[in-house]
Amino acid sequence: MSREPVARRWSDHAAAILAPALGEDAPLVAADVAAGRAFLWEHPGAGYVVTRWDRAAGGRELVIVAGAGCDLAGCVPHWQAHGRLYGAVAVRAHATRPGIARMLGGLGFVPVETVCRWKVE
Repeated sequence: MSREPVARRWSDHAAAILAPALGEDAPLVAADVAAGRAFLWEHPGAGYVVTRWDRAAGGRELVIVAGAGCDLAGCVPHWQAHGRLYGAVAVRAHATRPGIARMLGGLGFVPVETVCRWKVE
């Protein structure tokens, strides 16, 4: 990706683009972005990415919370470089679809856990 991502405030447009990736967590992520705990980025011509920093063994980890758009494979290497530049011990990405997980695998990501959710009714 030749253009740098641009920091954005949460918007209805970004929410609509990210909705499939965020699912029912969309309001929580929107609140995290509004509070400065997570960051919304627009990759011009490619889509949106939400990131945050987490603590990890040995340092901090850059988390790609969600991304949506037409060229995520072109955006992820930017975040790998960003993590390296800012001292992350790892870059973690959340994927809800197998195709996204395969794309991430092609970029050097490896699965570390499977998360299952049981909804209390």
